[in-house]
Amino acid sequence: MLGTGTGAAQVVEVDTLILGSLAEKKWIQPVALEAGVVHSAAEEAVRIGGANYGVPTYLCTNVVYSRTTNIRSATDSASLVRILREAAPGKRPLATNLDGSWTLPSSYIDAWADTHPGDALASAISLPLDSPTLNAFADVVDSCSLEAGVNPCLDGSYADNTVAEVAFAQEQANGFMGYTERLFYILQSQPSMPLPEVISVPLGAGSAPAVFVDALVLNANCTGMCAEDARAFTSFMQDPETRSLIAFSEDGPQGTRPRYLLQANRAFYQQEPARSDPMYQQYETLLSGARPYPNQRFPENRKALQAALLEALQ
Repeated sequence: MLGTGTGAAQVVEVDTLILGSLAEKKWIQPVALEAGVVHSAAEEAVRIGGANYGVPTYLCTNVVYSRTTNIRSATDSASLVRILREAAPGKRPLATNLDGSWTLPSSYIDAWADTHPGDALASAISLPLDSPTLNAFADVVDSCSLEAGVNPCLDGSYADNTVAEVAFAQEQANGFMGYTERLFYILQSQPSMPLPEVISVPLGAGSAPAVFVDALVLNANCTGMCAEDARAFTSFMQDPETRSLIAFSEDGPQGTRPRYLLQANRAFYQQEPARSDPMYQQYETLLSGARPYPNQRFPENRKALQAALLEALQ
């Protein structure tokens, strides 16, 4: 997508997990970013060597949706699993999809952040696996199993479409773990369902949110009028009115439910309709103290992390 030639894209929205790789290859260029407009985790996610390499748009973080208010008292993986088991004994405590070379390693890093809240997340990328983190994370992974040796969260059973979301919506599971926007599909499956409880998922020996950040990056070869047009476009895409249009599906037919996508722009949460929306107000609370996933070294290490995790968890 980036590079030279008539087919090259000039502005691309990327996950900042790969930002360091793009900057190292000199495929993107530094951009201007006004301080305080986006959440601090988003500002940190686009910064490399003192320069900003992207304009943040979305945040993503793993949450747990549940029907029980007791979920609010979950403070670590052990208490999360206990609460989900007790919510409706005999049912699967948790439904989620951990089948993927990006999904499983990033969930482990989330668990590492919960277990080591004061340390830099970049340390979580290196092997060997951290034993306290792994032991706590394994509790959550194992909660997907109802019978020994069968784990639909790991074996691909929940990998296609919205199987895990439907399992939760139809009360086959007591909780669902995934990104906030998966609520759209939960409610699509069960439109009459009351809005669920939501917490930042404690995957480790504590609870400290880790967030993915999406950002608009600028092709290193985009200069002159191209760069001016790019700045105008990124400014438009960062505007809280634009973020609201996307978040609340105002581009769809009247009555379309919100997309429940986390927005990087702080002002989005302070204006209507987000200011009065029961879910978006909870989401913003979850972002307090959140730390971004590392923007360097993850792509190069994810497969080794996945292999080690699969060996340890199966």
